[in-house]
Amino acid sequence: MVIKTLTRILLTFLLISILHLSSFAQDHVYSLEECIKIALENNLNIQRGNLDKQSAQINLQQVRMSRLPDFNIGSGYGINWGRSINTVTNGFETTQRRSVGISGNSSVSLFNGLQISNSITQSIIELEAGTADLEKVKNDVALSVASLYLNVIFNSELQGNAELQLSSTNDQLERTKILVDAGSLPITNLLDIQAQQATNEVNLINAENNHNLAILQLKQALLIPTGDTFEIEVPEFEIDELQESNFNANEVFKVAQGSQPEVKSADLRIRSAVLGMKISRSAYMPR
Repeated sequence: MVIKTLTRILLTFLLISILHLSSFAQDHVYSLEECIKIALENNLNIQRGNLDKQSAQINLQQVRMSRLPDFNIGSGYGINWGRSINTVTNGFETTQRRSVGISGNSSVSLFNGLQISNSITQSIIELEAGTADLEKVKNDVALSVASLYLNVIFNSELQGNAELQLSSTNDQLERTKILVDAGSLPITNLLDIQAQQATNEVNLINAENNHNLAILQLKQALLIPTGDTFEIEVPEFEIDELQESNFNANEVFKVAQGSQPEVKSADLRIRSAVLGMKISRSAYMPR
């Protein structure tokens, strides 16, 4: 009897804990920073960029190892039998011979037209370019998530506006019915309000669909299951006064040129291509 009672208590406690955890997960509100963090962890393009960076690191290590001498060793074993002439008795006899051989060789490049040095430099540049490409992908993912996040807020505001318009139309419809029944207004006014009510209902349905679609797109960007409850935090902004920016187009371009990873990656790819030409031309040199 005591064991059954303890079992019931444990089951009840586990059930309450599960319900509490599920309600906590449902009540969680995601901020923009959390959404960007989740996207950076789950995005497939970022994972592929990390793999490309690891591949570049391995390639660099492999090129550096080409400076070391190589060493090859091999062995062989053979059996030969048949009739042959005995040089002592000058007679034929059947003999069987076994042979074992071991061979080895080693080589090291003393000079090959600076091909190895240029290949190492090229691999380092390719690694830096891959790192810049990864940063670009992260920036693109962050900007995409921020855009989808703002799209959810925008459609949420449109849905709230549609609800207010429908509520106002419903109130106006009730007042118009009373005035029409009292004979103060013609029935055409009531028909106009009913048509406006139908239009507002359609607008509300469209706004709800657009809001749900925006949430779905944000979930897809974060790789969150579509069936999970998802709610975002609407930030509050307090703008006392607008600050004017005195940047011109040339200054903005210079700042972007020095900070954007795609610009750095393109410059590194050009340097890598120049080194590739030098590596190819080194084939003309003696080695």
